[in-house]
Amino acid sequence: MSQRSCLIAAIAFFCVLVAIGAVSDTANALSAVFYDKLLHFTAYALISTLVYAGLRGAPAARALRTLAFIFVLGCIDEMIQLALPYRNPNWLDWKFDMLAALTCVGMLMLLHPVITARHALRIERINYRPARKP
Repeated sequence: MSQRSCLIAAIAFFCVLVAIGAVSDTANALSAVFYDKLLHFTAYALISTLVYAGLRGAPAARALRTLAFIFVLGCIDEMIQLALPYRNPNWLDWKFDMLAALTCVGMLMLLHPVITARHALRIERINYRPARKP
């Protein structure tokens, strides 16, 4: 998956989440089946992973930009809930969004050297051409 498609997938997934939450009683029905904070954690963990994968640069810079992106998306999510009469914004949800982002970004930063080494090895294998015999 290319970097650009990762960012597009993250934004599309966020839009789907907002759309599902905007439908009356859908969010309440999901929360009745699954713990609400677990839903937030899982959804924002996926979004964080997609955003981190979609950014370029050093791991620390990617991590900070991912956290900022999730900060904004979480705020937008809660503000949309504030605007809907049948939804209640809960800043604890936003905290779980940020916890998911911190957890994922931390894991991705730890795994970054392993992932890049495997990618470099794969590129090296693809570009390898044995010397021709005269």
